[in-house]
Amino acid sequence: MISSICVLALLAASSVAAPSSSSRPTSRGIFNGTRRFPSKLGKRCTGTIASLDDVSAAQECTTVIINEFTVDAGETFTLNPADGATVTMAGDVTFAFKVTTR
Repeated sequence: MISSICVLALLAASSVAAPSSSSRPTSRGIFNGTRRFPSKLGKRCTGTIASLDDVSAAQECTTVIINEFTVDAGETFTLNPADGATVTMAGDVTFAFKVTTR
């Protein structure tokens, strides 16, 4: 006859959860849908933006300084800095617009 203590010990041992597959890293380095590593590493430099022409080079740096400039009508200012980058607004960015009449 098996004692109730042995049965409880067997039940307890069998109920220990094995690590789920979602807590194991995948080949893409992701745990439970969260990135383990930064998606975009920056260069150790300071990028200064004084026009839209400067954006592409500046956003590769870990420090980005945005100086005063005007974005022409119909243009878009999009900044995609590196993960953990410091972005400083050192001036006003003015967005021009064009009025059209019918």
